[in-house]
Amino acid sequence: AALSDFEVQTIHSEIDSDQSGMIDWQEFLQFVARGPKRPEDEAKRFALRTKRVHRNMRLAFNKFQTDQAAVQKLFDKIDKGCDRKISIHE
Repeated sequence: AALSDFEVQTIHSEIDSDQSGMIDWQEFLQFVARGPKRPEDEAKRFALRTKRVHRNMRLAFNKFQTDQAAVQKLFDKIDKGCDRKISIHE
């Protein structure tokens, strides 16, 4: 089965231990040598990351006005494709 872009990004981030944007030989070797991770550990890590993202989004969005016109303006600014949807790439 094909991986989604999010899954590819997640895997790449996991292997890229120094977060340089590139996976070098040592990082790849270390990742392969560790073997599969326990699902419980991954679930905890995912929950922590999700909590952190939610907190950061709340902090960021607290700076914006919450009236509908202001929210619409923000949405339109993010929606680069003008298709009334926000993709992961936008």
